[in-house]
Amino acid sequence: MNKEQILKFLKVGENFEIEFKKAENKLPKSVWETYSSFSNTSGGYIILGIDETKKNETFEVVGVNNAKNILEDFWNGLANKEKVSCNHLKNSDTQIIKVDGKDIIVIYVPRADRKQLPVYINNNPLYAYERFNSGDHLMEKDELIAYFSDAQEKTKDSMVLEEFDISHIEMNTLHDYRRVYNAQRKGHQWSELSDEEFLYNINAMDRKTKKLTLAGLLMFGNHRDIVTVCPDYFLDYREEKSVVNERWTDRITSEDLDLWSGNLWDFFQRIVDKLTLDIPTPFALNNNMQRISNTPAHDAIREALTNTLVHAQYDGRGTIVVIKGQNYFQFSNPGLMRVKPTVAIKGGTSNPRNKILHNMFSYCGFGERAGSGLSFIYKAWADRNWIEPEIEQDYLPNRTTLKLKMIEKVEEKVEDKVEDKVEDKVEEKVIKLTKNQNNIIKIIKENPNVTLTEISKKVSISVTSVSNNLKKLESKGLIQRIGSRKNGYWKILK
Repeated sequence: MNKEQILKFLKVGENFEIEFKKAENKLPKSVWETYSSFSNTSGGYIILGIDETKKNETFEVVGVNNAKNILEDFWNGLANKEKVSCNHLKNSDTQIIKVDGKDIIVIYVPRADRKQLPVYINNNPLYAYERFNSGDHLMEKDELIAYFSDAQEKTKDSMVLEEFDISHIEMNTLHDYRRVYNAQRKGHQWSELSDEEFLYNINAMDRKTKKLTLAGLLMFGNHRDIVTVCPDYFLDYREEKSVVNERWTDRITSEDLDLWSGNLWDFFQRIVDKLTLDIPTPFALNNNMQRISNTPAHDAIREALTNTLVHAQYDGRGTIVVIKGQNYFQFSNPGLMRVKPTVAIKGGTSNPRNKILHNMFSYCGFGERAGSGLSFIYKAWADRNWIEPEIEQDYLPNRTTLKLKMIEKVEEKVEDKVEDKVEDKVEEKVIKLTKNQNNIIKIIKENPNVTLTEISKKVSISVTSVSNNLKKLESKGLIQRIGSRKNGYWKILK
């Protein structure tokens, strides 16, 4: 049987990670490494009883003897804290099915909840695995630290910094923030407070110790001080000039130390109007017969920018990158979403990574749709009949990217559907590749040792998209990974 036949029979989508294991007579030890890696990344299926020959991509249904006993061993292992750190599976996540008259065990492992991450084995956090290039690999230590930090109930931005006080505040930034605050919340009792009292009330500074919180430093500090606490902190805004020459008409980074402070509020203020400047605005008048220049699409961009800043994992690896392209916007930050994208899109569930930062922006009218920000963005894009926003989550390191394209939806033509059906009946199968897949093959031909990150930069797609395309190219028999993730290389097969 080939892979397509196996997946169709098992009713498993090809977009899921799949791990086949022979497991004729007993539960393989490697099942726990895969359980850990699927739990820590994007989930997947473990199939016991099918032997995969990776050399020629054939699959032999060998079956599982005593399937009920082996499945019972699996559940006993999940209940054993010495074996795995947590069990987050339901009874419905496992099943025994018949294939060619033989028992096959199908185990679905979803991504674990953030409070359970990282999922590790052998009672040792250093044995936490992640999924990469269809293999299970040990996590690096800085990724482990980020997971443990994110699992805490108290958000990291509430941490009091003993080395920083009000003297480390950029007063021009604070006063600009207060100007916007006063305009948004006219007559509020905090408007008349001293700067010090105001900082206490918005939780930018601890009243007892008179030291800044991490939120206070990130929002109102300067780049030099911020990087002493968050060494990988870096803000990057780019406006795309041309896809061809990859140059920028405008670029602002937090390391422009001679020009501005490099803190979050100044960054937001410097780029928010640039982002929304060229959004097409349909002609419409308000009740005073004045043209409406602000639309839900404008608000959606501000929401996306705010979300990027308040959900970033500032003690993690990676930078905040905001791109304004020819007909798209891209917002990318270190850290994974704390709720599932499908749940966030529906709205109603709020779980900000940096609660104090979230409140600070909401006081000024930004990001105040608690739990509904992403659903608002999706609705605003749908109202303009633009194609649906794209959310991608990368692992290595953990990263979330939201891409908003101002491209109208095009309904699929009936002729295209008919043509596809005719093509399926042609005996000689023609391998069709997307533009990105063709570019990836060209890059691999030039440099077989190229990394996913390097491919991502050259093709202008996320690392997750690169990984998915590589898997598709492998499944089509066009490329093969030789050696390990770090020391191996890519081989062109056709």
